[in-house]
This record gives sequence, structure tokens and C-alpha cells, in this order.
Amino acid sequence: MNRRIVLKQMIWMGAAIAFMPSCVYKQDKLSIQLKRLQISPDQEKMLASLADEVVPTTNTPGAADLGLHLFALKMADDCFDDASLQKFSAGLKQFTEAKSKKATLGLQQAADDAALKDFARMYKSLIVRGYTQSEYYMTKLVPYQLIPGGYKGCVPVA
Repeated sequence: MNRRIVLKQMIWMGAAIAFMPSCVYKQDKLSIQLKRLQISPDQEKMLASLADEVVPTTNTPGAADLGLHLFALKMADDCFDDASLQKFSAGLKQFTEAKSKKATLGLQQAADDAALKDFARMYKSLIVRGYTQSEYYMTKLVPYQLIPGGYKGCVPVA
């Protein structure tokens, strides 16, 4: 038996075994990687439906179509300070618990409790910010103009 062939095959087998877990699709994985915020896949789905409640789908794409719940999660994870992130997490946890008891609970009904109210306010503002800064909004609904009023180079001066 040739030792080089055996070593080469062992290296290929080791590499294949090392990369195998990344190839397996798991149904319960998050769509986005977060550093400080811990959420479950069920909470991500719930946040997508709540985002669609803030900006619903009409003849224009809604928040869920544009993936604004992922924008909101990433902004909360990266940009919130520790106190705000704690409020957001506590409100999300409380909202998830309340949603499991009431199937029709939305952001409008969340104004009863202070933690739910803070969560709803922060989440709505992130969704609206994400929508108004999205590529769709900036190119289709309100086209961005570099120079306000447009540039007209050949205008006679009186």
C-alpha cells in the first residue's frame, strides 16, 4: 500500500468530516447571527409578523417582504446600549409569553404593561427607520436626488 495515497485520503476524509456540520440544514436556525441578543426561531417568526403589522403589504411590499425584522434585530444587537437592549429583551420575552396566552395579541394591544410598551415603541421605530432607509423606499417610492430641485446647467441668467 502506498503511504502517500493513504495520507492524502485521510486528509480529505478529515476535511470532509470537519465541514459536514456546516452543510446540514437545520430548521431551527436563526436567519441572522446576533452577538448580544438571544432570540429563538419562533420569536424571529413572531417579530416578522409584528413587523408586517407595522408596515403591511399592500400594492407595495411590506416589512416582512423587505426583511425589516432582521434589520431591527441587527440594529438592536449592534447599536443599543446595555440598558436599552435589556429593556428590548425583557419586553420581547414578556411579549412572547403574552402572545402564547393570547393568539391575537399585536403591538397595539401591548400598551398595557410598561415593558411591553417600551418594546413596542422601540420595535416600531426600528421598523419605520428600516423601511424609510430601505433600497425599495429610496429608489421606488421617494427617489433620492443628490441635488435638491435638480441641476439645470443651461439656464440663461437675466
